[in-house]
Amino acid sequence: VRDTTPGRYRYAVAVPQKNPDEKPSVFHSFCRVGSGYSRKELFEFNQKLGPHWQMYKKSKPPAWLVLAPGEKQRPDACIHPSNSAILQIKAAEITASDQFKTGCTLRFPRVEKIRTDKAWHECMTTDEMEELRQKSSGKLTGQLADAGDEEEPTKKRRKIVRKAVRPTVMSQFKGV
Repeated sequence: VRDTTPGRYRYAVAVPQKNPDEKPSVFHSFCRVGSGYSRKELFEFNQKLGPHWQMYKKSKPPAWLVLAPGEKQRPDACIHPSNSAILQIKAAEITASDQFKTGCTLRFPRVEKIRTDKAWHECMTTDEMEELRQKSSGKLTGQLADAGDEEEPTKKRRKIVRKAVRPTVMSQFKGV
């Protein structure tokens, strides 16, 4: 779902189906993200999704998208999830919010990567999001958040400590 600001998007999580073999058909609004990708990534992302944008009609919103009741900021356009992409989003914590249907949102969200290796229906569900929220008490930083990563942790840079150089007098100027 696209807001008026270029490069700023609204994201949703799937409502799980009763039958686990079925693909999700309803999505709840969850957060807005407008950073974390380079200009090139944003351009390529927009090129891929460009043909699938549809104007959001306030009088007849799409049945698959559920926004928060009384939400004032309606999107300009939207894409059906089957034509969209999964994004891996990094954030500091999950906080309560009445602006989104899930009742919570992400604090300081940014796109970590576009997941081309996953199909659209393999996205996070409301149950998984609530489980993560309960398990982490809302905080997404630290060891608990990193436990699900499959990649190796990045090495920390060593801080270079420079010794203080005492001013000295050159030998030819020293006394006998």
